Amino acid sequence: PSFTAQWPMQPRNPEGWGTPGAGASMQLQAWIAGPSPSSSYPYSFSASSSSPSPSSSSTSSSSSFDAPSTTTAIVVLANYGPDMGSGGFGTKWPGVHNVSISFSDLGIGAGMPYGAKTWSVRRVWGGGGHGGPDHTGPWDETQRLECMLGPGESV
Repeated sequence: PSFTAQWPMQPRNPEGWGTPGAGASMQLQAWIAGPSPSSSYPYSFSASSSSPSPSSSSTSSSSSFDAPSTTTAIVVLANYGPDMGSGGFGTKWPGVHNVSISFSDLGIGAGMPYGAKTWSVRRVWGGGGHGGPDHTGPWDETQRLECMLGPGESV
């Protein structure tokens, strides 16, 4: 089965838009599928379990929560553009905006189940506009994902 069939995409509000981490309809939006306890989906971003597990201060296999060796998630950041009346979010802000969301607001921060201190990020689809080129990375992130996006752009 496909990754998002097992771990469906769920909306999360980025910073500065409603309650961060909540799922309300917003002009700027983050979406997450996963995290999964599997590394069999290479076109995503993933984290090794070098962070402490939720029930232990080390990643010892004797803890009550055995973190997988790799956790995988797919995240999409989007700027839907100004609401033209049917978007449900009511903002009409044109132009480029920074879409930023912390790993904690995505539910994958350090100390969370399947969370990590550092995530290895790969941009699979940048759209070529303000989102940047396709297929860049990997690079390490420790706090958040963010990208400058124009109306109708997503990464």
